[in-house]
Amino acid sequence: DVNNINVSSVTLEVMGGHVSVSMHDIQGNILMVKFGRASVVSLLWSMIEHMSPHVKQEVTLEVTGKLYDENAFRGSDTIKVFFTQL
Repeated sequence: DVNNINVSSVTLEVMGGHVSVSMHDIQGNILMVKFGRASVVSLLWSMIEHMSPHVKQEVTLEVTGKLYDENAFRGSDTIKVFFTQL
């Protein structure tokens, strides 16, 4: 039940940095959370600013949080980030 999720505990972890939920919405049994774009971009930029142009780097994004009963949950996915010089 999504109503058991402590939304204030939900974070996006990227490269050792953390971003808190900026918005959330519950519709039925679906919880949608959003993270601040500028904060996520800042974390990713701290990684890619040292990369050579056109080099792709795999980055794991992990969402973690807790239920109100203190049980933890997590989910992750891997994306490819690349830097193209303008």
